[in-house]
Amino acid sequence: MVGTAPPLQAIENRRPASTPSLGQRLYRVQSVQTSKPSPDSLLRRLRESMGISTRIRIPHGIIPCDVATLAGHTDEVVVCAWNPTCSLLASGSHDSTARIWTIVDGACNSTLQDVLVLTHAGAMTVEDNGFAAICELDWKGDGTLLATGSCTGETRIWTPNGALVASFEEDMGHIVSLQWNQMGNSLLSCGSDKVVVWDINTVGSRQEFSFHSARILDADWRNNISFATCSADRKIHVCEVGLNRPYKTFLGHRAEINGIRWSPTGTLLASCSDDTSIKIWSMNHNSFVRDLRSHKRVLDLEFSFFGFSCFFFFLISEFHWEYI
Repeated sequence: MVGTAPPLQAIENRRPASTPSLGQRLYRVQSVQTSKPSPDSLLRRLRESMGISTRIRIPHGIIPCDVATLAGHTDEVVVCAWNPTCSLLASGSHDSTARIWTIVDGACNSTLQDVLVLTHAGAMTVEDNGFAAICELDWKGDGTLLATGSCTGETRIWTPNGALVASFEEDMGHIVSLQWNQMGNSLLSCGSDKVVVWDINTVGSRQEFSFHSARILDADWRNNISFATCSADRKIHVCEVGLNRPYKTFLGHRAEINGIRWSPTGTLLASCSDDTSIKIWSMNHNSFVRDLRSHKRVLDLEFSFFGFSCFFFFLISEFHWEYI
């Protein structure tokens, strides 16, 4: 049954007014701007010139002493991820480094965080843009390894203390998604023209997947052996390690598909597209089972933890949620 999502004001009122704990604190990773701006920097300036705010808004109930600015990157910071088992925050930047920040308990300030710098020495700069980029990163489920991916298709694996464990190079273009499976024995590296699943136990390539006719835009694990990919060719393929072709393909979007996410149970798949729709697919059906219209370009989406609702992220700093 489709429910009515609560208004945003009601959501705001549910936020705790007490001082947040370590896990609730707000951290922002800030770069030190260099003389030559990156494309993301130019986009930020364009958004500012249009009157679109790019500042981080501190949520209600969080006081200034619970906000820390982590400075050190010398170019745009494009991705961050918390370690699932301890107070480590990883960040990736266009300065060709990833950083692991140790977040200690107590009041926040700009001097109490330790940091490890992880350098992608092989991540050469893109000549047209003049910068290198760490574009994706993901912690293994038990928190023992961190995977980082660069704009050149290189994937590196690190320990939490900054030791390099492995490096995989693949001619796959810009990495758009990098994900460990739940068991932690496979790493999915999704480039713009193909997907590679790395076998971590043998430190080698398990299988390559190249089924789309246009650039790949996102990928997401369904379980430990199967995953889905979406593309500018308006198709969603569901693939499985060991098979040499997709075992299911979803068709229905009328423009490129920007993002996909499986529900926690792996029974439903949500997709968002430039056709301004969000579609919900079931493995038991060949067509979509829900068609949600937003009238805006949707860039990303995420299921709630229990899978009963789905969050959608729009082009201009907005979000919405819908009960499924």
